[in-house]
Amino acid sequence: MAVTLFSCNDGSPFSGTDNRLLSLNLTVGGQEYPGVMVSGNTINITVPLELDLNNAKVDYSISEQARVVPDPAKITEWNNEQVFNVIAYNGEKRTYIVRIIRQKEETGNTVLLATDDDVKAFAEKGISRVGGNLVIGRETGTDSVSNIDALTYLTKVDYKIIVNPTYKGKDLSGLRNLAEVGGIHVKNNKFLKTITLKSLRTVYEDFVTNTDTLREIHLPELVKVIGNMDIQANDITGLDFPSLQQAGGFFVKGNKLSMLKVNNLKEVFGNFSLTHLPVLQRADFSKLQHVSGAFVATNLNTLGTFTLPLLEKVEGDFTMENSKGLAEFYLPMLEQTKSVRIYNNVKLARIMAPKLKLVDGDFMFYGCPVRNIDQVTVEAVNGTLTLSQLTSLQNVNPFFKSLKKVSNIELNFILVDGTLDLSHIDFSNNLMVQNCSNLEYLKLPEELNEIVVQGARNFRQKTVVQLSGLKKAKKIHYHTLTLDTPQDFTIKDLKEVTGELWISIGNITGISIPDMETVADLQFNDQGDKSLKTITMDNLLTISYKAILFSTTLQTFNAPKLKEITVLLAISSGSNEENLAMQNLNGLPSLEHITEFSFRNLKAFSDYSFLKKSIEKGIMTEALWQKNVDLFNVGYKPDFQDLKEGRYVKP
Repeated sequence: MAVTLFSCNDGSPFSGTDNRLLSLNLTVGGQEYPGVMVSGNTINITVPLELDLNNAKVDYSISEQARVVPDPAKITEWNNEQVFNVIAYNGEKRTYIVRIIRQKEETGNTVLLATDDDVKAFAEKGISRVGGNLVIGRETGTDSVSNIDALTYLTKVDYKIIVNPTYKGKDLSGLRNLAEVGGIHVKNNKFLKTITLKSLRTVYEDFVTNTDTLREIHLPELVKVIGNMDIQANDITGLDFPSLQQAGGFFVKGNKLSMLKVNNLKEVFGNFSLTHLPVLQRADFSKLQHVSGAFVATNLNTLGTFTLPLLEKVEGDFTMENSKGLAEFYLPMLEQTKSVRIYNNVKLARIMAPKLKLVDGDFMFYGCPVRNIDQVTVEAVNGTLTLSQLTSLQNVNPFFKSLKKVSNIELNFILVDGTLDLSHIDFSNNLMVQNCSNLEYLKLPEELNEIVVQGARNFRQKTVVQLSGLKKAKKIHYHTLTLDTPQDFTIKDLKEVTGELWISIGNITGISIPDMETVADLQFNDQGDKSLKTITMDNLLTISYKAILFSTTLQTFNAPKLKEITVLLAISSGSNEENLAMQNLNGLPSLEHITEFSFRNLKAFSDYSFLKKSIEKGIMTEALWQKNVDLFNVGYKPDFQDLKEGRYVKP
């Protein structure tokens, strides 16, 4: 017998608090059998099946100045499990269990245990390892297994353990020495109440349970599930996996689960999912650092606070949605994820992710009563940023102040007063602003692809957001907007729109775009509100496609530098009513190129002087007049010869 005493730290003063059994080995006939520490207080010693351990030689080591009771040197019955107490110098005690694992024979084939007689016959063979699948019970039929207690020598199954519906046992206690298994599948069993596998450390594929009668799962030593950990059981009220550190995927679903504690789980190599847990009140993933797949949490109806204190990276999509009890969500270490979807959490008032810098896909924050999001300091969103239905949000500017890069932005029902500054953001694609009725000014980068500003039907708002800083865009739409009082509308700085510039605003009196130089497709209307009177574009040079103006009250279109309308100019009342205000287009004195136009219901229109340069230069010909000119219900309807002879004004 040999005894070794160890000090935990040779460089520090002796404290007298150490009480650890550091090692314990047995030797028989010159062959040493080492003890393996399988948890903080359990040592397994694996020996051949028939080996007699009585009077085995023992070697052990304990902490400095500690003592062990009983003395291992005085133990002779090593064939049995032993319990030792290690007592520190100061009297503190720690208990250890030493288990003897008998190594039985192996079989390389799949084993089907369909009846109790099958279990008995298998146990009599003394097999400790199954090289194929172990199937307990049949999927259907009258044969059944009621007890597997005889399987206690089984320590490893290379492939799956499959527990089929005909298994009538209430537990799996016969597998208490199982340490390794390829996978475990419990399929729709109506009898199983408890799964306790107290020695199981590693599952190489999936651990799957799907049975509504299951009430308890105990896996105290389980460290690693290389496949998916998938638990669906409606009667389980609590789950605690104290040793689990890694899982290929983690999925939990259960209507009665109120406590979920996996406080040593560090890494999930696939997807992480908590779904349909309506009574969950506590979720402890305090060491989770990395999820290689998606993170999904839904329908957490009673979980008020959810904290993931060490989570740094989610490589897939991050989703927290439809969790009506969630009020606080903390991600203090999260730095990166593929996408974020925080959706319809109707009590979520506070969220914190101060280190989140990169969202590689979309970022959606929808339907949550947060008052501020200044603790979400994202710098880059490589997809679409959507902030929607955040009606309690008081100030969105701190969020955008930290944002440096984004692909698209969508804002919907963000009731923030004043100015929103996006001008500093590397942002060249699309912007959509919907139902932001209090937003007055948007400061934008110099160039964007598309901008859409939209309101709500049957709602009149006090102002329409005005743009500044933007010089070039492919498309700008203002539509479904109505002002509560008549107002003018101005877009400053804008010089070029290569596609559509469509403005449809009710109760608008004037449109002014003073810096515009060129536009392809121009459409303006007042939505039938009989309010629009003037359109002014002081520096407009070219309309490269068409201009369409709808209003019963439009009087003047002032574009003194406009030289060319490449395809079409169309002006009408936009309804069956007549426009009695517009008499001429004398606001277009420089127009030289026009080959097609349509005037409808302009009852007072009587002056075609805007065509003079085009006709004199031979751009508008009689053939084009016959083909491309539509005059309906106008105050003066000349033919081409009238204009050729100078009768531009109604006699």
